[in-house]
Amino acid sequence: MSASQAISDSVDQDKGASDAPNWDQVPFDVECARCGHDLCGLSEPKCTSCGLEFDWSDAVPIEKLLCSHCDYHLYGLSETRCPECGEPFTWPEALDDYHRRKKPLFEYWWRKKPFSSLCSSWWLSIRPWKLWQVVDMHDPPRGRPLLVIVVVAFVTLALLVPTITGVALWLNGWFGEYLPGGWRIPGLADFVPAISLGFEIWLRVGPVLALWCMTSLGTLMIFRESMRIYRVRPVHVLRVWAYAFFGVLLLMVPAWSVVMFVATILFTSPLFHVASSYSVWLIPAGITFCLWVGYKRYLHMRHSLAVAIASQVIAILAVAVVVVVLAR
Repeated sequence: MSASQAISDSVDQDKGASDAPNWDQVPFDVECARCGHDLCGLSEPKCTSCGLEFDWSDAVPIEKLLCSHCDYHLYGLSETRCPECGEPFTWPEALDDYHRRKKPLFEYWWRKKPFSSLCSSWWLSIRPWKLWQVVDMHDPPRGRPLLVIVVVAFVTLALLVPTITGVALWLNGWFGEYLPGGWRIPGLADFVPAISLGFEIWLRVGPVLALWCMTSLGTLMIFRESMRIYRVRPVHVLRVWAYAFFGVLLLMVPAWSVVMFVATILFTSPLFHVASSYSVWLIPAGITFCLWVGYKRYLHMRHSLAVAIASQVIAILAVAVVVVVLAR
C-alpha cells in the first residue's frame, strides 16, 4: 500500500464527512462560499454570517488535495513541496487543481480544453437541475470565462439564426414566383439576396436580444435586499445568469428558428403561424426557469422563483421601452 493511500484510509476512518476539520492541519484560509465570512475555527457546518449550511468535505477538502504531478495526497504536509516527486506547489493552486479535476467546466478548462469544456458546459447548462448538482458554491466562479461563454453564444447565434432565416425565405419563394400548378423551386440566384435579408433581420433582432440579456443581468444585480439578506456576492449571480443564457440561447433560439422555418415552408394555416410566432415567448420562459433553478439550488434563496420572474418582467419591460423610444 502506498503512503498516499494509507493517509487517505486513515483520514476516512478518523474523520467523517460531517465532522469539523482539524484546524491545526488546515494551512489555508477557509471562507464561506456565499458571503466570504471566515469559517476557520467553527465546529458546526453553518456560516454564522449568512446562515449557509454546507458539508465540511466541500468547504475544506484538505484530505482530497493531490499533487498535480504525481497525485500524492498533500494532507498533513507542513512544507509546500511534494515529498513523493519534489514538485513545489501552493495551497491555492492545489485547491484550484482539485476543483478543475472534478468539474468539466469551461471556467476551469478554457486554457487547456476550450472546445470540449465549452461543449460540456453547454450540455450541463441546458439541464440546470443537473448543472447545480455538479456545481456548488464551493467551486470558485471565474468571471472572465463566464462572460466568454455568453459572447460565444451571441457570436454563434449571429451566424446561425440569419442563415436559417435566409434559407427559409429562399425556400419560401419570396424571391421566386409560384407556378399555376404549384410551388416553384427558387433559383440559386435568389439565395444570396435571401441570406442578406436574413442578416438584415438579425441586425434588428440581435441588438434587442443583447439588450435583454444585459438588462437581465443588471436587474438581477439590483435586487439588493435579497443579496443583502443572503450576502450573495455578484460573481455568483453572474455565474447563474451566464449559464442560463448560454444554455437557453443556444438551444431555444435556433430551435425556434427551425419551427418558423417549418411553419413557413410546410404550413399555410394562419392559426399555425400565429402559434409559432407566439412560441418565441418560450425563450424568456426558459431563461426564467433556469434562473429559478440556479437561485434555488445554487444560491439557496427562499424566494428564488419570485426573483427570477420579477427580473425577466422588468428586463422585458425595459427593453420594450427602449425599442419604442428608438422607433419614434
